[in-house]
Amino acid sequence: MPSSRRRFLQQFIAAQLAVVAMGVPTVKASGTARDAFGYSRFAPLRGKTLMVVATGGERVALKLVDVSRSKSLRGFTDIERAREHCFSLILRGDGKQPIAEGIVRIEGAGAAFEAFMSPILGDGKTYQIVFGNA
Repeated sequence: MPSSRRRFLQQFIAAQLAVVAMGVPTVKASGTARDAFGYSRFAPLRGKTLMVVATGGERVALKLVDVSRSKSLRGFTDIERAREHCFSLILRGDGKQPIAEGIVRIEGAGAAFEAFMSPILGDGKTYQIVFGNA
């Protein structure tokens, strides 16, 4: 696992443990907010260009080339919900401005959100964002 992803996961887990240890009540995302990030929201955006704002502030245009549902939904009690909320986005750019793995801001086509994005294929052009919020 790349070190930046490992560090992100460690920080996330540490924050969750601190919240539990302090007895702070957690707030669950509203149904509306959760539903906004479903497969159905992104599937029609295939072929659209999205703007990615990387950690350093650089803006890179990436095309949404694929939206695919997770292959394995084992362990989920609500399979229909899991089919809608467990998916990945594949984005591709021209490779002139490679983006490092990490949290980025995605803007465009009526969407604006932050997500963890990873380069894939080793070509400096193709990236993946995975959603697993069922």
